Amino acid sequence: LKPLRLEAVPRRPCCQSHRLAEMLARSAVAFISAGALFAQLPALLLQPLGSQAAWGWTANTAKCNYAGTGATCTEGAVGAGSSCTVKCTDTAMAPSKTAVPCPEATGTDGGNGDNGWWAVCKPGSGACQGQMQIGSDVVCAASTTAKATTTPAPASSRASHMSVASVVVALMAVTGSLGLRAA
Repeated sequence: LKPLRLEAVPRRPCCQSHRLAEMLARSAVAFISAGALFAQLPALLLQPLGSQAAWGWTANTAKCNYAGTGATCTEGAVGAGSSCTVKCTDTAMAPSKTAVPCPEATGTDGGNGDNGWWAVCKPGSGACQGQMQIGSDVVCAASTTAKATTTPAPASSRASHMSVASVVVALMAVTGSLGLRAA
C-alpha cells in the first residue's frame, strides 16, 4: 500500500456558466458592501459643524409672572410668547400699559441668552426652574377718562353760552326800546 498524498489541485470551473456565476456572486457582494458604505456617508459628512445644546426645558414650562405693584395679570402666569393683560387692583386707577409681553423662548442661546430665558430656566432638562418677572415698569395712576353725567346744566351756566351775535341783538333791542340811537 502506498500512502495517499493529497495535493492542492487548482480549481477550474468546468464550464463557462460556472465562471459567470462565480463572477456575478463576487460583484454582488462588492455592490452590497459599497451600497452600505454610501448609505452612511450623508450622516457622516453632513453633521453640523457647531456644537448644540444637549439639554432644554420641557415645552410650555417657561412662564412669566407679573412683578408690578398695585396691579395684577388677569391671566395669572403667562406662557412665553404671550401677553399679560394688566389690571389695576384699584378700579379708579388705570395702568400705564394694558398689555405686557412675555418674551418668546426657543431653547437655543443665539447670543442673547434666548431673550433672558437661560438665566431664568437654568441649564438642564425637565421643567423651567423659574419664572421671568415682567411689568415692573407699569404704574397705576388716576384714570383720565371723565365719566359722562346725565344731570342738566343749571340755567345760569346756560346763559353764559350765548353767542356774541345774540348779545348784540339783545343790546340793540334794549337800546331801541329806550329811544337811544347811535350817533
